[in-house]
Amino acid sequence: MWRVLLHWLTGAFRPTPRPASRHVTPSNSTLPLRPYQEDAIAAAIKWMRRSVEPACIELPTGAGKSWCIAAIADWVREFSGKRVLVTAPGSELVEQDYEKYLETGREAGIFSASVGRKDAGQLVTYGTPVSIFRANDEFAADFGAVIVDEAHRITPTIRKIIARMQAANPNLRALGLTATPYRLGTGYVYRYTPEGQYVPDDQAVDPYFNSLLYRITTHELIKLKYLTPVVTDVGIDHYITSSLRVNRTGTFDAGDVQAAFEHHDSLTAKIVETVVEKTRDRCGVLLFASTVQHAKEILKHLPRGQAKMIGGKVNMTGKPRKELLKAFKAAEFKYLVNVDVLTTGFDAPHIDAIAVLRATESPGLLEQIIGRGLRLSPETNKHDCLFMDFAENVERHGLGDDLFDPTIKVRKPKAVDADAPPEYVDAVCPQCQHANHFKARENPELLAIDGNGYFLDVDGKRIPTPFGNFPAHFGRHCRGQVAGERPGKLKQCGYRWLEKACPDCKHVNDVSAKQCSACGAELVDPEDKLTEIYSLVVTDPFAERTEEVVGWDAHAYTSRSGRPTLLIRWNTKRGLVPVWYSPERRAMWRALCAAVFGPGHVAPDIKQFLAYLQHRPAPRSITYRRQQGAMWNELIDYNREVAPAAGASIGRGRVRGKRFAPSGTAA
Repeated sequence: MWRVLLHWLTGAFRPTPRPASRHVTPSNSTLPLRPYQEDAIAAAIKWMRRSVEPACIELPTGAGKSWCIAAIADWVREFSGKRVLVTAPGSELVEQDYEKYLETGREAGIFSASVGRKDAGQLVTYGTPVSIFRANDEFAADFGAVIVDEAHRITPTIRKIIARMQAANPNLRALGLTATPYRLGTGYVYRYTPEGQYVPDDQAVDPYFNSLLYRITTHELIKLKYLTPVVTDVGIDHYITSSLRVNRTGTFDAGDVQAAFEHHDSLTAKIVETVVEKTRDRCGVLLFASTVQHAKEILKHLPRGQAKMIGGKVNMTGKPRKELLKAFKAAEFKYLVNVDVLTTGFDAPHIDAIAVLRATESPGLLEQIIGRGLRLSPETNKHDCLFMDFAENVERHGLGDDLFDPTIKVRKPKAVDADAPPEYVDAVCPQCQHANHFKARENPELLAIDGNGYFLDVDGKRIPTPFGNFPAHFGRHCRGQVAGERPGKLKQCGYRWLEKACPDCKHVNDVSAKQCSACGAELVDPEDKLTEIYSLVVTDPFAERTEEVVGWDAHAYTSRSGRPTLLIRWNTKRGLVPVWYSPERRAMWRALCAAVFGPGHVAPDIKQFLAYLQHRPAPRSITYRRQQGAMWNELIDYNREVAPAAGASIGRGRVRGKRFAPSGTAA
């Protein structure tokens, strides 16, 4: 099935295949893929065919990421003819991923000091990041893809490895797989969801991966009977963790951890007694301790001959470690206490009880821990996994309602009312049609907002400002993606809701720019001006208003009835006020000429008015008001003293009487 799928999805990504390498053993065997795994693989291949941007896939612990990695690596190897590197953070996971790839019938190599192998000659190589990074010459050229297992733990070392390979091959693909695509402090590791939505900045800080391509949840896989249900038991007896402080590295202070968990012998004895009692009918119990000393204290209260520990210097070297884990997987003993060793990448399907006697800094780590017990084990008649929390982790991470649905935040929104969540505005980009989700501006008067995220005045029109139409949000530019200059590369659309032109060189800058990017001139902050414009729009729309004139222009037109008309567009601080004039409307015409040329001076016609107009200053101000039931303004007077006035949106011009509609062409 999987080969049919991979052949169907090939095409644009495949260069001319080179002859089969001597390192490859052809085989027609297939991988035992589940339907959701095939979907994840299809999503990855579809992306790699069209883009070189890094992307990731979310599959819960126990969902079989190793099988997906094997299929994707084999596809890249087969259809590009290039080498593939797969990285994993520890030796157990490297070997686990490697063993799954061998099911394809192909050969692969392992390059990891902790495993004790450094095979760099295969087309597909599995390794640990530090070992690979130190082998500069072995891992640079001729690679088509890097696949990162446990992608939420992408480190500067992995980034450097990828950058080194990209220098040799700019078309290198980078793909990550993880059960928990978020990190403590910086949030999600991707910028766009599978639906193409931008992940807000308060949930993702400088994520490495461009997009999450595919996601299936733990609940979905439990419902589909691909994972084991979890039964939660929050212990009545538990350690007090409220005094734990997080240090600069994002982990709990070591001294606080020791004080909270070590040398509480009677409490530890009670907790271990509870664990033993609740797991009498269980097959494999994995316990998570806080420190090596704490693990030893736990171990002494467990049944003798049925418990062992791993961590620190205990059973951590190559052979003892392998023998211990092998014996536990074979159910030769029941209880295994570990210290920061088996949180990820440890595959022991018979585990049917998890006891957490340590505090976790992030919900992601707790989810990884619980995941150790999610795999199916029909051989041991496993029907569920008991999860016991004795360190207030469920309460700390707010997981009382759902263990697998944490709230990811990296910054607290600044709000006057801490209990009120920030408001957001949906704004569809007029350029690329991406649906943006921006933090809303204050809108106490409840102005209408159009589908592109702009405020509308009482006429249903967008409100002009010196920086563009007035947006109802703080979004600066569209977050959608469009094709970049180089094939396979993507870039942000870049449509701007507001922008400001440099007064010196006229270069158009981002509205947040303090200096012109072209000439370095200082630029004004637009927020005060926008606040002023909003206040003008929301006040009484029919009130009389006098505003300073900052510019104007005049053009001759012919009305629909064939009469000559004059259009003057008065530019005020509020915006443009267009007004239609005609010499046949004598009062209106005389008032205009008096304001422009002085009392007693009246132009005989529009042509003469325009001729006399050269080098004449505009009136200092205009006074106007909105007519009720009309779509235009009534111009009342000129050159009054300017005072703060409430007013309405600006529509067509009107001077004391009938409305003049434009027709014809300008003279």
